[in-house]
Amino acid sequence: MARRARILRDDTLELYAHEESPPDRLREIDQLLDSLTAEELQTVRALAGARRRAKLEEAKALLLREMEGRAKALGLTMKDVFPSHTPGRKRGAPVKYRSSSGQTWSGRGQTPTWLRILEAEGHSREDFRVREG
Repeated sequence: MARRARILRDDTLELYAHEESPPDRLREIDQLLDSLTAEELQTVRALAGARRRAKLEEAKALLLREMEGRAKALGLTMKDVFPSHTPGRKRGAPVKYRSSSGQTWSGRGQTPTWLRILEAEGHSREDFRVREG
């Protein structure tokens, strides 16, 4: 009997989906969700996620076609409008301090342990500064 009621409710939801306002449709969907089990809700969530991804892909494709048409009307290509960005290799900060054993520090962030120990022994930080050239 519960299954029959659920089927009728689904039919009703589908029948009036286009006639109701969005808030009314959402209220109807909320009531329908209340009747589902946890397992059914998990399935609904997966289905909704798949439907959302499909609709986003459709919207992106439509937007791309519109943009290509507008660019073409202006005598441009999509590469003219959106030049490809080729990011360079990100470089770290240059080394400012180097220990006699080869440990390095850029001078940024916390002072490394090796330098704190050497300073505690009486060495000056400047003794380990890397000289340019």
